[in-house]
Amino acid sequence: MPTAVERLLDSFLKFDTADEQLKLDNAFQKIDEAFLKLSSVNGDGFNFLKIEHELQGPFNVIGQGFLKVGIDFHKVDTAENLTGNFVVKLLGDHKIGDLLPAVQVDFKALDLKIDAVSTDLKIVGVDFLKLDSSPNQQVFDHKVQTASVDCRKAGGDAASAGGAFLKLGEDFLTLGDRGGENSSPLDLAYKEFGGELMTIGQTFDTLAADFLKLGEALHGGGGGAGDGANTIGGTLTLLYQQFHFLDAEFVKLGDGSVRLIDALSSQAPPTGGTTDGPPVLVDTTQHGGGSGHG
Repeated sequence: MPTAVERLLDSFLKFDTADEQLKLDNAFQKIDEAFLKLSSVNGDGFNFLKIEHELQGPFNVIGQGFLKVGIDFHKVDTAENLTGNFVVKLLGDHKIGDLLPAVQVDFKALDLKIDAVSTDLKIVGVDFLKLDSSPNQQVFDHKVQTASVDCRKAGGDAASAGGAFLKLGEDFLTLGDRGGENSSPLDLAYKEFGGELMTIGQTFDTLAADFLKLGEALHGGGGGAGDGANTIGGTLTLLYQQFHFLDAEFVKLGDGSVRLIDALSSQAPPTGGTTDGPPVLVDTTQHGGGSGHG
């Protein structure tokens, strides 16, 4: 039976079915052409609005995609918050010493960073949705520059989230190393959980770089002007590759969090500590068994 944490993490990117990904891929292929066409429109505002409306498909598909991913990151944030609350309580029972305040602070910091990324993605989604209703070239260009700025902010916040994952991962790797050569099941659970956090942190670093590239491509006015290797569509494809990597990694993190909580609950704490048994995290809905995304 899955836990609430597992279900939340396993639900990441579930909207992105094969049909949905096909729509996104088509939009990524057409987005640069749409920008280039709009940048060369001559005539009055009516002609611009008419042509823009004809090209609204890619803008809407991409915008809706970012909104949905933003909502999914909120689920990740909720799962992280649940995990942090249970783990910090159980670590307190085990009296891990000076690392407890650090772990508690780092869980809270990660919570804030993931929430910021979730908000950024929803804002970027709205930015793309707004691109299909401009009365003239000047208004459209202003909207594109707003999207560029928001993508670069998302890149900065994704980098901060990556750093928070890495910092928390280091905390648990340190806890796992305290057992030395005679590692207990709890030590191994610490190391597994810490390793998964580190992997996610590294993926967030790449995600951050791709968001910065997207911001630069949008700033170029369409098609990554001046840099054929940094097209808007190509960079969007790279971003979704990172989302898919995170999809698989979040599933592993959910599994690792359950094993860590089980190990903390089952292994007797040092003398003087008490436990009330394992926390109840079970959800009665059938488990999906992984994301199935690649």
